Amino acid sequence: MSQLFQSPAAAASFCGRAVVVWRDPKTSSPEGHPATFHLSVAERGEELYAFTVRGTHVERSGAIPEALDPARLIDPDDTELVREQRMLAALHTELGLSLPRFALTQGRLCTVTTRSWTREPRAGEGYAYIALSRVRPQL
Repeated sequence: MSQLFQSPAAAASFCGRAVVVWRDPKTSSPEGHPATFHLSVAERGEELYAFTVRGTHVERSGAIPEALDPARLIDPDDTELVREQRMLAALHTELGLSLPRFALTQGRLCTVTTRSWTREPRAGEGYAYIALSRVRPQL
């Protein structure tokens, strides 16, 4: 990998904060690549920090908080599962994110690109409104 992945976090964070997390499992083919894990955080249209880990190779940008520093979180002797669990725990502690490991292992089945929540959609941008409510059981 010669260039850090260009994350959509900056564009998605125009009026707030966006966090992008993704994983690409290693391939078993002879010319395959090692597992990849990416994190990027942006605020108000500017990327604050990012890193991409492929196997034991790390590319980084910005001032990554110590709690999320891949050098601290990645032990080359760990299994892929242990690395991912450690990363998810650090994301929860540092950013308050709660992502199940399933989101990393099955997340490739569904991709969602977000737009700003604080402005009307521009020409050609799709949108949807979602309402969530809590229903209490009748006693």
